[in-house]
Amino acid sequence: MYKVQTTLPVNYSLEGSLIDVAETEATIYEGWNWIGTLSNSVMSVSDAFADLEPEAGDFVKNRTAFASYRGNGVWEGNLKSIVPGQGYLYKSEAKRTKTFHYPKLLSGSQAAPAMRAQLTDDENGGASHYQPADPHRFPDNMNFIAVVKNGEQEITNAEVGAFVGGECRGAASYDDGYYFLTILGSSADDMESALELRVWLDGQEYVVENNKRFVSDAAYGTLESPYVIDLSGLLSGIMVVSGSAAADDSDWYTLQGFKIGRKPTKPGVYIHHGEKVTVKRMK
Repeated sequence: MYKVQTTLPVNYSLEGSLIDVAETEATIYEGWNWIGTLSNSVMSVSDAFADLEPEAGDFVKNRTAFASYRGNGVWEGNLKSIVPGQGYLYKSEAKRTKTFHYPKLLSGSQAAPAMRAQLTDDENGGASHYQPADPHRFPDNMNFIAVVKNGEQEITNAEVGAFVGGECRGAASYDDGYYFLTILGSSADDMESALELRVWLDGQEYVVENNKRFVSDAAYGTLESPYVIDLSGLLSGIMVVSGSAAADDSDWYTLQGFKIGRKPTKPGVYIHHGEKVTVKRMK
């Protein structure tokens, strides 16, 4: 796998012979590995790494999606397929170097529809309200395995968005028990930028936190202990905005200068049309 940055779109051709996957080993080291796909077939994640005998907690991701290994042959996440021509990062929990072979499953012509479906599914984590920025602008990403709760009640009909500098960098909807959130960024440009998590629920947006920073390849939460996004205190009561600003749903910023994009619902002090405005909770 290689990362290539270009100033314009380019086309290129590869010449050579197909790899015999049955005779060609791939190597995985403890920790992070950059890997390509030796097979010419689209594979499920479990099929692709079956010969590797992964450890619980192993992690594989591409630009916009990821999956974590639970055990007993089960991978969970929004990365559903391993696709020829795509690059992946694989994090191995094993304390030793391991080798494996990709399976030989489909012909290239059979693989094409599955490849297109996978690329479409990965694009924005299944979310519809939040629309992340173009992933090709960013060389890096980080991940959350999260749940959304109101106290002890788990919320399954929300969308989670991640924002850096007021720009949506990732989004996820509920997927079989979790919100699998991939956040785009640059380790060079975003390392000092605050990361803001927002939740869209029943037509309302809640700004949850902005106390984390973008860190390339960081991962919060596991399948056994997911990261909890708690809406307690945000869902109770009715929020009102003081002054005539209540009717204006644009040009809102946090005190740190991050654009919110719509009237905030969380109590606090915000910047609106260049002035400080207090959002209060109705008693």
